Amino acid sequence: DGLFTEYDTNSLFADQSTSNQAVVYYGRHLQNLDQASGIAEGITEAVVKNPVHFEKQEDKEEGDTSSWYSCYGDKAFTPITNTYLKKFSGERTAIIYHLTVKEGVKIAGTERKGAGMFSVLNENMTVDSVRLSGTAIQIAEGTNVSAGALAGETAGSININGCEVYLDQEDVAGKDESDTWISRSGSAEI
Repeated sequence: DGLFTEYDTNSLFADQSTSNQAVVYYGRHLQNLDQASGIAEGITEAVVKNPVHFEKQEDKEEGDTSSWYSCYGDKAFTPITNTYLKKFSGERTAIIYHLTVKEGVKIAGTERKGAGMFSVLNENMTVDSVRLSGTAIQIAEGTNVSAGALAGETAGSININGCEVYLDQEDVAGKDESDTWISRSGSAEI
């Protein structure tokens, strides 16, 4: 019809998302899984389908908004708290690089705080094939916080399968499961 429309979008989640599944391409998509975002209700599954960068990327910062740093600078990630989420997974090539957490989030019904990508993993939650590289948990000395790269704590029985945590981004290239620093597959119960 000869009509042309151009627009820019700042999506809350990636375009392939549905009413119950969030697709994560960028750090802001990951942060939007937190219930405090006001948009996570009804999202029961999330899948990371793209490498997510939290560090400054010199080749991308000018006019690019795909990295966390290009949008938020040195602002630390707030651990995800989401009671609706039942499954969180990642595609094999979707590594989360240099996520930095500087404060724990209060865990409901406790006096404790949790710090990691998640403050706490929900009971009966499944986490599959998530890969983290260079995650930093930088909590002030004297603070009572449970910390881990993936989550500060678990709330009951959970399933963690095929997840990997690498010491630093450079450690990922050319490595396989036998080279990981921390690898966990199976169930955990607290």
